[in-house]
Amino acid sequence: MRPNRMARSHHVNGMSVNVEDTRTCICDLGLAPQHAALFRAIQQSFVRLSLCTAPVFCRIAESRVGPPALHLKYGCSRFADAAPSAERRLYQSVPHISIKPLTRAISARVRSNYEENYMTRTVCQIESESGQDELRRDDYFPTLVFSTLLHDAESMNKEILAAITQERDRDAKGIERSNFRSLGGWHSHNNLHKDSKFTRLTNRIHKVAAGVSDNLGYNKGRHLEVTTMWSISNPPGSSNRAHIHPGALWSGVYYVQAPEGAGQIEFIDPRTVNLMNYASYMPNTKRKTECWTKVKVKPVAGKMLFFPSWLYHSVEPNLSNAKGRDGERVIISFNINQKVKPKSK
Repeated sequence: MRPNRMARSHHVNGMSVNVEDTRTCICDLGLAPQHAALFRAIQQSFVRLSLCTAPVFCRIAESRVGPPALHLKYGCSRFADAAPSAERRLYQSVPHISIKPLTRAISARVRSNYEENYMTRTVCQIESESGQDELRRDDYFPTLVFSTLLHDAESMNKEILAAITQERDRDAKGIERSNFRSLGGWHSHNNLHKDSKFTRLTNRIHKVAAGVSDNLGYNKGRHLEVTTMWSISNPPGSSNRAHIHPGALWSGVYYVQAPEGAGQIEFIDPRTVNLMNYASYMPNTKRKTECWTKVKVKPVAGKMLFFPSWLYHSVEPNLSNAKGRDGERVIISFNINQKVKPKSK
């Protein structure tokens, strides 16, 4: 079977570099001695970074009309995972060889192939009496949680906290949903996004939502829009019961005030495997993230989370030692749905 060749060449230290993605590793022993050090340096860098399923091999082709050509053949199971930092790390590991153009060439090609089936990865080589079999894993149906830390959170949070205080003074009773009134938890009405005092935050939520929509390839004729938004204040001792947000596509939380010990949000794996059977893992050993059944996220003032509305979540009790309202965990929560974009006039 002929390899899928990439007809691109780049120049590295006066040498023409031709990169071929064959998804196999072919050893060419025709390396000229003067090029062996260059090849070994690149090879060791790739292997050390676990960018390939096997060592990278290359050959040197002399040219009558130009510089010698370095031809690389490589396996690419993990290069795309490391591509964002690969240029810097490879260059540092080979300080006297400028291989940035080389890593850019490989990165572009591997990313193109990787995106076609980007969930596939090689996890190990299985030895048998007659050879090796490559064990691959496909990660389907991921649970996505987006996050961002707003750069201007300090000034924004002062405005939001003042607006929430006004709302609490106006409606001290509030409503009860996942919060516990009996423990002092306060929950506002659900239309804060229509209040001009929260416009700055609402606009920022929409900008982040646009990034989510673009990342997931949503219909460009629709946009993600806040449909409900509310505030919750949990004093020390208060928490929120596990719940979901029916009728929404995405939900989110923005942390306005989060003193130390204020209570983490806990996401719970909703899949039925936890009701049917349960695997036994190595004791006293940290599990791989894909085997977790619960995930906790520490609240940080200025941080915003986006998560699927169907994802069960709860909030731990606020254990802050701060006094008065400084000890409260104050957040803005919101629901988001797709809406048809208005036609431009």
